[in-house]
Amino acid sequence: MTRIFIICLSIISAGTAYITLTRSEDLSGTPILTWVTDPNPARYEQIDFFHDWLIAQGHTDENGDPIVRIQLETGGVDNKKIIHGVSGVAGDILDMYNEVDQFKKLGILEDLTDYADRYGFGPDQTYDAIKNDIVIGGKQFAFPCNVTSHACWINMDVMQAAGIDQLPESWTVEAFERIGKKFVQNMNSSNEAQNYFFMNNPGDDQFVGWITVLMRSKGGSFYNETMTECILDQGPFAEMIDLNIKWIEEDRIFPNAAEASSFSASGGYGGAKMSLFLEGKYGMINLGRWLLVRMREMENPPKVAVSRYPYFDYENTTIGSRCSSIYKGSKHKDLAALFLAFLASDKYNNQIVDCADALPPNPNFCSSQRFLRPSEYPNEWGAHGAAFRSADEVAIPDAKSLFISQQILGRELRTAFEKVQSKLSNSAIASLQAAEAVNEEIKRNVSNSLRLEKKFKNALALQAKIDAFKKAGKKIPVDWISNPFLKKYYRSLGMLEETK
Repeated sequence: MTRIFIICLSIISAGTAYITLTRSEDLSGTPILTWVTDPNPARYEQIDFFHDWLIAQGHTDENGDPIVRIQLETGGVDNKKIIHGVSGVAGDILDMYNEVDQFKKLGILEDLTDYADRYGFGPDQTYDAIKNDIVIGGKQFAFPCNVTSHACWINMDVMQAAGIDQLPESWTVEAFERIGKKFVQNMNSSNEAQNYFFMNNPGDDQFVGWITVLMRSKGGSFYNETMTECILDQGPFAEMIDLNIKWIEEDRIFPNAAEASSFSASGGYGGAKMSLFLEGKYGMINLGRWLLVRMREMENPPKVAVSRYPYFDYENTTIGSRCSSIYKGSKHKDLAALFLAFLASDKYNNQIVDCADALPPNPNFCSSQRFLRPSEYPNEWGAHGAAFRSADEVAIPDAKSLFISQQILGRELRTAFEKVQSKLSNSAIASLQAAEAVNEEIKRNVSNSLRLEKKFKNALALQAKIDAFKKAGKKIPVDWISNPFLKKYYRSLGMLEETK
C-alpha cells in the first residue's frame, strides 16, 4: 500500500508541476496565479471580487483589465502543499489552517513584512489574538482569510421547547451543568431511550479546543513557560477528563460514543453533528460562525444564539484562522501580494460578513449592522455579536511549541481521553502517559536537528531562570515567556515584569 501511495503521489505531483509550469499566463499574456485552498464554492465568488477590486484600485493593463488573474487548486492528498512546496512546484498562494509556523520552518514561505507595509495588510489589520500566528520572529508570513473562535451555538427553538427561554452569553461550569441537566430532564421521557442531548460529545473533532478552554480556566496549560516540556500530568487535565466523562455517563448531557455513532448510522448524511443540531436532537454544538453557511440552506432555519465555552475561574476561548501566504518559489510575488491586500480590503471583509464564512479578518467589520443584524436572517440576530465578542474579548491563541507538531499533541490528548472513557486507564495515569509521550517526541525532534537543539538548550536555560524567579516570588520578565496563555494568565495575576 505504501508503494502504491508513493506512486500515486508522484503522479499527482508531476501533473501539478506540469500545470504550474505551463499555465502561468492566459492567452492575452496576463499572469495567472494559483490559489491552493479548500473547495468551498464561495472561493469562486471571492476570485471574481478580487478581479473587480483590482480594476477599482487601478491595477489594470492598457485595456483596463486586471493585471493578474487567479485560478483555484483544491482537493488532493494530505500534505500536498508541503510536498509540492519542498519540490519547488507549489501554488503561488497557499492557504493554511493554524499551520503557518510549520510551513515557515520548512523555508517555503515568503517574508511578507515589506509587502504588508506597502499594501496595508499588516498585523494591525486583524485580531490581537491572531498576531502570533502570522508574525514569527518579528516577520510577517501570512494574513487571515477568515477567523474562527469556537463557541456554543444554540438552537433556541429546542431550548424553548425544553422550558429554557434564554441562556447566558458567559457562563460558569456550574451554570452550564445545571442548565444542561434541566434540558435533558425536560426533553426526554424516563421510560424511553434518550433522544435529546444538551450538546454533542466534545470528544469529537473539537475536543482539543474544548479541553483547552476548560484547563485554562483553572490555570492549566499543556506546556511550561518556554514550551520545552509538556505538563499535562501537573495540571487539571485529568480533572477535566473526569468531568467530561461525568457529563456523558452520569449527567447524560452529552451522548456517549455509541449513541453518537448510532445517531449517525440511523440518520445517514443527516445524522452528522450539524444535522442533529438543526434537527433539534442536540440543543447546541461547539462550532464557529461558519455553521450558518449550512443553516442558511434550510427553508425554516431555527433561531440561534451563542454562549461562550463554560469556565471555572479564568474566562477564555481559543482562536484560529485560515491564512494565506505566498510561496517562496512563486514567480509573481508582487502580484500575489495584491491578493493579500485584497483580503484586508472592505470588499473582501464585507463578503465574509455576508456569507457567514466564520469571522472577517478585520474585526472593525464586526460592529456594523450588516454583520450584527443581517436583514435576510432575523433568526440570527444576537448570535453574531456574541460570537465576535468571544473572539475579541477572551480569545487566546494556541500554545505551539517549536519542538513538536500540534498534531502530535492533539493525538495524545484524544488518546488519553479515549483510554479513560473506555475504562482502559484512570485519568491520572492517562495524563502521565500523554505527557511522557509528548516529551519523548520533543526529545526525538531535538536530537534530530542541530538548529532545534541549540534553541532547545537556550530555552531550557531560560526556563531554569523562570523557575527560580517563581520559587523566589519575583516578577518574571514578560519577554521570557513564549507560552501565550501563561503570558496572559500571569499578567492577570500580576506576576510579570513588563518591558519598559
